[in-house]
Amino acid sequence: MNFTSKGIKISGLFLLLPLSILFVSCAKEDSVKPTIVSVKVNGEFFEHPHALAGSPIVFEIMLSDDTELGQCKLLLSPLEGHVHTLEGEEPSLLDCPNVGEWEALRIQNLSGTNGEMIVELQCPDTVQGTWQFLVEVTDKSGNVSSTSLPLHVHNDFLPYIGVNTINAIPDEEGVVTFALSETLQFTGEAIDAEGAPLSAVYCSIKKSDEVLWEQFWSPGSWSFDLSQIEVPPFFETGAMEFKIHVTDSQQRVYWKTLDIIVVE
Repeated sequence: MNFTSKGIKISGLFLLLPLSILFVSCAKEDSVKPTIVSVKVNGEFFEHPHALAGSPIVFEIMLSDDTELGQCKLLLSPLEGHVHTLEGEEPSLLDCPNVGEWEALRIQNLSGTNGEMIVELQCPDTVQGTWQFLVEVTDKSGNVSSTSLPLHVHNDFLPYIGVNTINAIPDEEGVVTFALSETLQFTGEAIDAEGAPLSAVYCSIKKSDEVLWEQFWSPGSWSFDLSQIEVPPFFETGAMEFKIHVTDSQQRVYWKTLDIIVVE
């Protein structure tokens, strides 16, 4: 009897082991990505949010997950190769490349099924253009969700170049075409919004890396009439870039460019 009872216990142990392995192998894996519920910029929902140079900007990010959140990351970086047209100007008269440097990375650890990340950054007073901010959230199982939005930065501290007219019509890509012996003419004004003297105005035409023409001025006043720029007639064909670069007495810079094609 003792042997039989022991045998029953031993056989029962062997019966339990496969059942325990079965329960472990059937445990459900978490493959559901976390949710970025909402992103506010300075308390508002925007598809194309804006920031003002020299002012703070606050990001409020609401998150959720079906099991448990892990981490949230916010990355701010320039939108590569982006140009923009300032409000009030005709589109594509002259392109405005990003000015200045600004990058930021913030990471916050999270827990629970609902979470919030609030980030306050100071927008430098030396930048203007379009940046991108990326929000990336990871849950405890390693599932990842992300979203990104452009951030348009306006700057009232930098010098400003306002081009009113150009003697050519840009195409859909903002490129103007001239024939040999024709020349670029335009009207407008470069100013410093804070009234600081403009210390330098520089213009150039480049073909690849070769400078075909350049001209310098030292205005000494807060404004400069762009009609003073006398671009010589084009003497060779090909793709070129015209550039106006302005520096004020505070060493703040701003520039604009125009893509040109010269044909025979």
